[in-house]
Amino acid sequence: MRSIRQPFDEFLAEQQAANPFHTTIQQAETAEQRYLRGGGAQALDEAINAWEQVLQHPDFMDTDENFQLALIDGSAEMYLRRYWTRAKLSDLATAISRWEMAVVKTPPDSPDLSRLLSNLGTGLRCRYARLGELSDLQAGIEAYQQAVAKTPPDSPDLPVYLNNLGSGLKNRYLRLGDLNDLQAR
Repeated sequence: MRSIRQPFDEFLAEQQAANPFHTTIQQAETAEQRYLRGGGAQALDEAINAWEQVLQHPDFMDTDENFQLALIDGSAEMYLRRYWTRAKLSDLATAISRWEMAVVKTPPDSPDLSRLLSNLGTGLRCRYARLGELSDLQAGIEAYQQAVAKTPPDSPDLPVYLNNLGSGLKNRYLRLGDLNDLQAR
């Protein structure tokens, strides 16, 4: 007699066989959730290690491009969170590099491009806050502007992207004193 759970278990086994990254991705997501529930920096390290195992796997580049982009973005988010936790510039540099890669690989008409541009803008603005390089702030504002321009007016994400752009413009006003930045907000 088959148990009620057997079809589910069979489905999971098929998914794991079809995706050699399944278990490692689950480890990354579990560690991320543990971090978000107060698990500390060790949980972040575990999540990043799991993401890196997937990203460095020889078969990763043969996977679906949307799958690749999702994992690149997810790993970048973990590096940014670890930067916020430990303030290591190498983590921030990795996050920015991953988002730059994701933006380049994303088709211009993809609905994911706005989010990736906004994430890139946030990484660049964080680096500006740390190092004070105006070029990082300028590039971050440009990424935010592109995110806003590519977002439909009825998107629930638009207020977030507009807020990010406004924050970038405010930072630039505080640095340069140009009233146009405040009026653009």
